[in-house]
Amino acid sequence: MKPELENLIKLQEVDLRIHELELSKVELPEAVAKLEREIEEASREAEKTTTRLEQVEKDKTDSDSKIVEEKAALDKSQERLNAIT
Repeated sequence: MKPELENLIKLQEVDLRIHELELSKVELPEAVAKLEREIEEASREAEKTTTRLEQVEKDKTDSDSKIVEEKAALDKSQERLNAIT
């Protein structure tokens, strides 16, 4: 009887493992799909951030150029003022 009981225990262990694998077969594709959606969302956010960064850099370059132009105009005005006095 003991060998029969050992075989039943082994059978139960195998059956449990089969059940776990069947659950994994269902759960893993769902988990992968969820992760893929998260990756896509992160990629979209990264793209938005990159676009925003490019715009900010362009705005900074434009502002720097404007500052240089205004400083040159100020220097020119200061030279004219100094020439008068």
